Amino acid sequence: MLNFIMYSTLLIHGLIHFIGFGEAFQLLPTPQFTRHVSKSFGIFWLGIGMLFLLVFVLAMLQLSGWWYVLLATVAFSQALILIYWHDAKYGSIPNALLVVIYVMNIAG
Repeated sequence: MLNFIMYSTLLIHGLIHFIGFGEAFQLLPTPQFTRHVSKSFGIFWLGIGMLFLLVFVLAMLQLSGWWYVLLATVAFSQALILIYWHDAKYGSIPNALLVVIYVMNIAG
């Protein structure tokens, strides 16, 4: 069950990051955004979303060291969330969930 939650969170959270890219390049109508996403930050949103999808694949393949990529990805994601806090604050929830799953995995 824990693996299902982790895989689902990785996939969905990664795809949600693409919204920032869509906003920056005006590919998606996002009238609910209160702050415009510049194109350079849109590339960051895209990159972090792709990293989450990469972690999803690495985890599914059970390749060693994928947890390190996860922690870096969560850190970058949280940095973007802090910059766009008003619009993206709820993205902290899946980031925190992924860290908790990581800690539970280390604890055994």
